[in-house]
Amino acid sequence: MDYKEWVLQKAKELRMNPTKSELDFLNWVKKNYASTPCFQYPIEANCKWFILDFYFKSLNIAIEIDGGIHKNQIEKDKNRDKILFEKMNIYTIRIDNKFCKPEVLNERFESKINYATSVLKKYDKTEII
Repeated sequence: MDYKEWVLQKAKELRMNPTKSELDFLNWVKKNYASTPCFQYPIEANCKWFILDFYFKSLNIAIEIDGGIHKNQIEKDKNRDKILFEKMNIYTIRIDNKFCKPEVLNERFESKINYATSVLKKYDKTEII
């Protein structure tokens, strides 16, 4: 099995076994947004494969629900986010899994989406005609 096949299989496994925080976020998004993001979305950027927890294709925004392991890989995550932004124009919003509660998401998520959208517009290399 080559690496791409492995990543595609891993994404499928992750979709079949979501964490509680991922399910909470997904259920919240379905109730509050017209479009549902892709879940455990494999994507190639800069000759590397990544699996995005959630991906709003229409907005070009990835949502990563970070558990405890991410406290030990901050630089790796920053590098990944940088590659996605610079090569694919995908902005990543990271949410600690303890904040995947409706009351917190209601308060903070819209402002994060608005900020991400403004950053993407600022750095978009295409002209809107």
